[in-house]
Amino acid sequence: GTDVVIGRAHIHAPRRHSGHHCGVTAKDKLTVEVTVWIDPVLAIGISIFISWNVIRNLREPFRIILQYVPGSEDMTVLQKQLEAIEGVHKIVETQAWTLDGHQHVMTTRLVVEAGASADVVRELVRSKLQEKGYKFVTIEIDQELSQVPNLPPC
Repeated sequence: GTDVVIGRAHIHAPRRHSGHHCGVTAKDKLTVEVTVWIDPVLAIGISIFISWNVIRNLREPFRIILQYVPGSEDMTVLQKQLEAIEGVHKIVETQAWTLDGHQHVMTTRLVVEAGASADVVRELVRSKLQEKGYKFVTIEIDQELSQVPNLPPC
């Protein structure tokens, strides 16, 4: 028979019984051409598919590692909602992040209005944040400047 090697493809064309030599036919050439390019195309396609899914699935872990604000929370809107709570004069500082994508953490520092109970305000703010999905909340409270007694300079 006749052996033809093209790249990695190997074709063996046996002799026919009639005694004539059987060469490579058009069908054999087509098979070789398809075989030569189909493997790399499939490999590239599978690689792209796997890479796309890896990138898509790693997006959330990277958000957690980089301590992004949980979900699509707009911190400006959240601060305005907290400032609307009775007894809150001003939000000084707010930081939010997620531990694992489901358990959210927030620390906030706020100033309470004159005459407002710090404990009552703290519980109102904590319950508002728990409604928003924040499991661990730390609230620091400062009294409004008019409530701070005049202290001698250091």
